[in-house]
Amino acid sequence: MTRHMIAFAALVFMLAVTWWGFGEREVALEPADESTEDLLTAYATDFVILRTNDKGVAEFQLEAPIGRYFENQDLWQIDEPQWHMYPEDEPAWVGSADIGQSWAGGEEAELIGNVKLTQVLPEGTRQLTSERFFLQPKAQYAETNDPVRLTGPTYEITAIGARAWLDEKRTELLNEARGQHD
Repeated sequence: MTRHMIAFAALVFMLAVTWWGFGEREVALEPADESTEDLLTAYATDFVILRTNDKGVAEFQLEAPIGRYFENQDLWQIDEPQWHMYPEDEPAWVGSADIGQSWAGGEEAELIGNVKLTQVLPEGTRQLTSERFFLQPKAQYAETNDPVRLTGPTYEITAIGARAWLDEKRTELLNEARGQHD
């Protein structure tokens, strides 16, 4: 008889818990604010984008293994980008970085992490290195506020910040420039 009473008490307890679990509850659900979500619109692998001027001459080219486009921000996030900027009558400048991003229809970009902008000339290689560069590829312009190193065949200069007009062979070092020349 004790066994039956324990089983009956357990059954009543389980019924009470089940009844309580399925009883009416008010749950307030807040609608998701979709305007703040980053919606991936496009995904590309091993891609090349070439931009030409009105005469069909290459202005710049972007190559990367992976790119993600977010339409609501007009933003490309790019892994291991390589930019090629083609000044008139000059060898190309090649920019590389760990990651990059581009917006405004490719008019503006940023290279981030281990950034190198390199131009190979007959007299030797010229290179700008930093952790971050802002680019305007069509304008052949690059700038950074971070520490930067400018090297050439006969010189090496370090500074904090730089502006470079790549098609004009002109670089302005902004602060604390120090260097040596052979």
